[in-house]
Amino acid sequence: MTGTDFSEWLRGRSDERLRALVAARPELVTPVPAHIDGLAARACSPSAIGRALDRLDRFSLAVLETLALRPGPADRETLRSLLRRAVPADRGGRAVGPALDAALDLLTTRALVYGTEDALLPAPGVAEALEPPAALGPPAAEVFRHHPPERLDVLLRDIDPAYEGGGRTDGERPDGGRPARERLAALLADTATVARLVGEVSPQARAALDELVWGPASGRLPNARREVDAANAPVAPSSN
Repeated sequence: MTGTDFSEWLRGRSDERLRALVAARPELVTPVPAHIDGLAARACSPSAIGRALDRLDRFSLAVLETLALRPGPADRETLRSLLRRAVPADRGGRAVGPALDAALDLLTTRALVYGTEDALLPAPGVAEALEPPAALGPPAAEVFRHHPPERLDVLLRDIDPAYEGGGRTDGERPDGGRPARERLAALLADTATVARLVGEVSPQARAALDELVWGPASGRLPNARREVDAANAPVAPSSN
């Protein structure tokens, strides 16, 4: 969906919903916009979004970040499933459903989320204002966007034993499959693959990962783009 879609969605809101929007975000009507398109543009401006984000409670912000991290629209049930996985049952996981309903009502009322019940999206400009959402880095596909095909081949051979290699300048597999970058991103999105990779790292690397888990979930490493593969990576000495 685009900014035009957002304007159309806003135009379809009832008078009551529009009154609730400007009551929650009074800066949108100072001065009063001449038309709905003007209101939509103002609602999506970085300064207006920043003010709206500052007013959110922690859970509503988490819902918005979850939605922003997805590559496309999500329905309510998908969001509920994702949030339940993140909140243990003994810490309120069973109550995620009602809390999510309340959060989505608040977010749509404030025009930070829009769309239909089965295709919810963050409003234009929200994902950029949240960057990086949940203090995470960019998606894997973005991280590897500028890696040459030869480097992607090395990474794929290290991560996926079934990968046959490519070597083509367009970064695609010789069998006509997905581009190497997309294949790599899919592998890193697979929990079993990530668990296997984490299990193979040295204790020092695992300690670094544990630090990142508790935040911030990003860091800096000198010469991080140096070429290292499984065949020549340094191995920590055994404690035995």
